[in-house]
Order: sequence, then structure tokens, then C-alpha cells
Amino acid sequence: MIEPLLALTMPAHAWAAIAIGAFVVLWGLARILVRLHWVSLNATRGFQLAILILICEGIRTRMPLPVFLAPWLKALELILLAFLAVQVVVKLYIGQYLERRRHVFVARIIRDLTTVLIVALFALLFLRLVLNVNLAAILTPSAILTAIIGLSMQDTIGNFIAGLIIQLEKPFDLDDWIEVDGQRGQVREMNWRYTKIETTDKIYMIIPNNKISTEKVINYSKPTPVVKEFINIGVSYDVAPVKVKQAVLAILKANPHVIQKEESEVFLHEYGDSSIVYRIAYMIGDPGVHRDVRDEVYSAHLVPVQETRD
Repeated sequence: MIEPLLALTMPAHAWAAIAIGAFVVLWGLARILVRLHWVSLNATRGFQLAILILICEGIRTRMPLPVFLAPWLKALELILLAFLAVQVVVKLYIGQYLERRRHVFVARIIRDLTTVLIVALFALLFLRLVLNVNLAAILTPSAILTAIIGLSMQDTIGNFIAGLIIQLEKPFDLDDWIEVDGQRGQVREMNWRYTKIETTDKIYMIIPNNKISTEKVINYSKPTPVVKEFINIGVSYDVAPVKVKQAVLAILKANPHVIQKEESEVFLHEYGDSSIVYRIAYMIGDPGVHRDVRDEVYSAHLVPVQETRD
């Protein structure tokens, strides 16, 4: 294994030394440019990968190498090309250009799916170009195997497809207030399998994407965070309805979370067995404070109130 390397001519050794030296110099220059904030770290990494690919290509095509070493050098080139493709498409185009410069939100599942597709493409190229595998011979049994795996992983695949649809249609985004299956919470994480929300009780709920795609979802943050809330209270028959309405409207007017105060309303809803039920409507600008406003209305001492169910 060492003899073929020792048999290399001086020009080949010199070419390799110059290539490696140039890479070291360019790598050091790129690090300096990053520290000066003239170029981004992702761009520098892409540039370094491109230089490594050129060096590998030059060594493989210009230097006499042992027969066994050429295929593995080609495999190394494909691996570096895969990393370069991920760096350019995912890191530079999606992460840096779309998200940072254009301020376009790209879901994590899109980034992950793009990465998987790039890696899968180069894996097929590795099988064909390096190992000389007949892809047609392995794709037929692979299709049968895929069908078997698909039947055994219906829930996982369903969650993945539902997550992809959610990311594309965007019924909600991160930090949106939503209600799923009667639970209200703020979206904290979205991935290919589940969506995590933080409820008003500070409890994290992990909801499979397949369930979200079939359940009724209420988004309190879209199209605007302004939400009209409705609550019912029961007040004793001893208190005149006019006084109740005046007291409740005064409470809403004094609450800093209530907006468009002129649209706040109090209706006499029904006559109960032991109290008169009033229905209160008001607007809030932040869905996350709905419990605070309800608590203030229920806890007011201006009138003897009693909560009733909707």
C-alpha cells in the first residue's frame, strides 16, 4: 500500500502540497473574514467544502493512485458534495436568504425533508457510481418492502403527512394561541410527528399531527390577535339589572387588557332558579390574558356575582 505512494513523481507530490497549502491559506483567510463579519459562517463552510471537493477531484484525476483507492476517493467526493448541497440549499438559501433576509418563515419539517431528499439522492449516486449497484434490481424488492413497512407504520406516516400539510397550509404558527380538543394553549414546537402547545396551566401537551388534522382547531391569534370573549355570570335577584350592567361595564372599562371598550356589552341572558344570568362580551388584544380578565370580572366586589356555565 505504501509503495505506490512512494512511486509518485515529484510534480504530483508538488501539486498535492500546493493544493493542501492553498486550502490551509484559504481556510485561514475565511476565518478572518468571518471574525470581521464580512462573510457569514455558513458561506465560509460552503466555500471550504467546495475547495475540498476540487482538491479531491484533482488528486483523483491528476495523480497516479492505487486501483483500490480511486473508488473511495470518489465516494469521499460524493459525501462532500452532499454536505455542500445541504449547506447551500438548507443553510444558505433557506436559513440565511429566505428566513433572515426575506423574513419568510420556513417550517422545520420542510428543512428536514429537504435534507433527507438531498442525502437520499447522493446515497443513490453512491450506490450507482461507487459500488456499481444496479438500482433497478434493488428498487423492485424495495417497493415491496416499503409497502410492508408502510402498513406497519400507518400512524407514523399519517403524522408525517399531516405535519407536512400543516406546515404547508400554516393554519397556525409558533407562539400562536390555539384551541385543540377543548384545550387552549400557545404553540411552542412543530415538527414532523407532533405539535407541542403550552396550556394556560403551564402544562405542555404533545398532540400528534394526525389528530390535529382531524380535530377542530381554533386559532385565536389569526388573522389578528384581537379576540371577542364571552362569559356568563349569575347575580342575585336582589340586585337591579341596570346596576349589574353598570358595574360590569365599569370593571371592563378599568381593565387595561380590554380593548375597544365601547364594544363591551352585557345582556340579560336568562332567569335561573336562584339568580339572573348575564352574558358579557368584551374584546381583548392578547389571547394569553383571557383568564386574567375573567378572574377580574368574577372576583369583582361591586356586585355579588356567581359564575355559571356557558
